[in-house]
Amino acid sequence: MRLRTVLATMGAFAALTATPAAAELASTMTAMVVTASPDGTEAYAPATSVKPGETVEYRIVHRNDFDHALNGVAVVGPVPEEMELVLARPSADIPAMLEVRGEFDPDTAGEEWSTLPATKIVIDAASGLRMIEDATEADFTAVRWRLDAPLPARGSVSHVYRAQVR
Repeated sequence: MRLRTVLATMGAFAALTATPAAAELASTMTAMVVTASPDGTEAYAPATSVKPGETVEYRIVHRNDFDHALNGVAVVGPVPEEMELVLARPSADIPAMLEVRGEFDPDTAGEEWSTLPATKIVIDAASGLRMIEDATEADFTAVRWRLDAPLPARGSVSHVYRAQVR
């Protein structure tokens, strides 16, 4: 599979909110294909193309270029439609609440955010019964970190997450 769709999705990657203004953040995102050797050592290569079963590690860095701290920063990274989030490895280098986005409630139009573990409402087609089930990595379309503290003046924050090509 060509990485065009995955990279196009990355182009709109870091929908973020900040007070006073998102323009005060300098953002970069890279995508690396992860390859594990038999001994468990990992190697990384730029994701120029991917194949089903491969894992891509997304690395997002935001830098506050101003002389004041930024409050209320939320960093969002997409999970492209052709991929499935790998929950074992998301990380942030400063304290933040990790949330996932997906369609968890059929009575709510569109997607919503949830902390982990996320649940979803499933309606049995035959009986119409509503059941609550655990949401899985396949249900998630994005990740979001809401920083627990202000992003310091002239400081930066890094976020990493992985997704596997279906």
